[in-house]
Amino acid sequence: MSLTDPTFKKELKAYYTDNFPQTETFSAFWQRNINKGLKAAPTFAIQKMNGENFVIKEKKGQWVLLDFWGTWCAPCRAEHPDLQKLYADISKTKRNLEILTIACKDDSKKVNDYMKEKSFNFPVAMSDNKIEEMYPVNGYPSKFLITPEGNFLTIPFGIDWVAFIKSYTE
Repeated sequence: MSLTDPTFKKELKAYYTDNFPQTETFSAFWQRNINKGLKAAPTFAIQKMNGENFVIKEKKGQWVLLDFWGTWCAPCRAEHPDLQKLYADISKTKRNLEILTIACKDDSKKVNDYMKEKSFNFPVAMSDNKIEEMYPVNGYPSKFLITPEGNFLTIPFGIDWVAFIKSYTE
């Protein structure tokens, strides 16, 4: 159950450590098993608004959070303070997690103005109107967590998505 609901990861680790002390590490077990049944993340390259290129193939070996959003989306805007806090946290702690947000159905001036107004500095790319078709974006916001092995899972809507991400990536 903890492989699909990471809130049980701590209990699984305790059980694994107590019952399988001679086998692979829990981290290796966790990584191997969460990747079972996941689909490969579609490959893409996109330019971030700061001019840097983001190439998903270059991110193998690390976790990647993709967040699809728009300035017009009230639930997206409501999540952005938490997204900014997570981005600041991983920037400080050098966690093995990279964030890319993708502004969809928007224009760069609105996105730039919004980011400045709110003092957000998390990475943003403007959608090329193709990338959201590569992933199962069914609404906004939509979040996907890409594993270090290059597979992805959909982060359920309406949950504590920050805790969900931390549970998977720690």
